[in-house]
Amino acid sequence: MKPLEIKKRSPQFNRHQKPPAKAHPAMVRVAPARSLGLVMTNSAKIRREARKKYDAVRQQLDTVKLQIDEFQSLDLPAFNRWLHLRFGPLLGEIRELSGKIAQSERILHQVHRIAAMESISLRAAYQRYLAAEQTREERESIDPAESGESSGNAPPPGEPNDDGPDSFGPNAESDDPFEDIRNLFESMFGQLGGADPGKSADHKRQVKELYRKLARRLHPDAQGKVSDEMRSWWLQAQEAYQASDASQLELLLHLVEEKQGTPQQMTSVSSLYQMTTKLKATLRGMKRELRKNQRDRAWGCAKAPPDARIEREVEAELLQDLLPAKAHLFSLDREIEALKIPTVRVPRKPAKSKPSPPRPAPGSYSQDNFPF
Repeated sequence: MKPLEIKKRSPQFNRHQKPPAKAHPAMVRVAPARSLGLVMTNSAKIRREARKKYDAVRQQLDTVKLQIDEFQSLDLPAFNRWLHLRFGPLLGEIRELSGKIAQSERILHQVHRIAAMESISLRAAYQRYLAAEQTREERESIDPAESGESSGNAPPPGEPNDDGPDSFGPNAESDDPFEDIRNLFESMFGQLGGADPGKSADHKRQVKELYRKLARRLHPDAQGKVSDEMRSWWLQAQEAYQASDASQLELLLHLVEEKQGTPQQMTSVSSLYQMTTKLKATLRGMKRELRKNQRDRAWGCAKAPPDARIEREVEAELLQDLLPAKAHLFSLDREIEALKIPTVRVPRKPAKSKPSPPRPAPGSYSQDNFPF
C-alpha cells in the first residue's frame, strides 16, 4: 500500500483580484541603524541664507518706515495747510458751533441733575443753577489775597513742608517705602512668586553682561545725540532686562552693532532666524498702517495739492457736519429758553355744583309721598 502524499496547493485568487506584486529589490527599505551618530556640516551656507533673508526683510522694513515717516511729516501738514487755506471760515464756524453745543449740553445736564436730586421742576432747577453760577462768579472775582487769609502761610499742595517729612509720602532716602521689607522677605523666602529654575546664575550673568554692553551704546548720558530708533531700543532693553530676556537683549545688541557699523560676525543662525521672524511681524503691522495711509486723502499732498474731486468731497462732508450741528444747537437753545419762562400758577375755578331739589316743609308729608 502506497503512503499518502499531501501536495501543497497553490493559492487561489479571485478573477477580479490581482496577485500580489513582488517588491523590486531597489524599493526594499532597510531598517535604520539603532546607533546615533554626529554628522559634521558646514553652516556657512545656512548662515548666508539666514543672513540674506534677514537683510531682505530689514530692507523692506526700512522702505516702509520711510514712506510712513514721509506721510506723517510732509503729507499731513501739507494737507492741513491746504484745508485751512481753502475752508478756513467753514472750519471756524463748525468749531464755534461745537463749543456752543458743548456748553448748552453741560447746562442742561446740570439742570436735570439738580431736578432729580431735589425733586423739583426743571424751571426751578434752572433758577437754582443760575444762582449757583452767580455765586461762583462772585467768589472768583474776590481778590486772592483776601480769600487766602484763612489758609495762613500753608505751602501749596505738592510742595514739602518745613516742619518735617511727610508721613504719607515716600521716604527721602528711598523712592520705595517697602524696599527694606521686600529685601528681607526675599532674603528669607526667596524671590516673590517663587524662584524660576531656568534662571540660573550663568543666565543672570549673561543678562547683566548684555545689558551693560547695550547701556554703553544706548544710554542717553553716554551718547551726545540719541535718535528716536536708539531711544526705542533703549526702552526695549530696559524691559528685556526687567524680564531677564537674554535673547531679546542679544537681538538688540546685534541691531545696535549693525547700526553702528560693527556687526557680530558669529551671530548664531537661530538668532538670525529669530530676528527675521520678529522683523516680519513688525513689517506686517507697518504694511497695514501704510495701506491705511495710502487710502487717506492726504497721501501725496506734499508733492501735489488735492484735485477737484477731493475738494468737492471735503466740502460736502463739512456741510454735512455743519447743518446737523446748527439744528442740534437750535433745539438746545429752545429747550433752555423754555426753562427761562417763569411758572405761572393759574388759580383754579370753583366747580359748579348742581342745585339740590327743594326740601319739603315739615308737616307737609302726605299719603302721596309714601305709596306703600
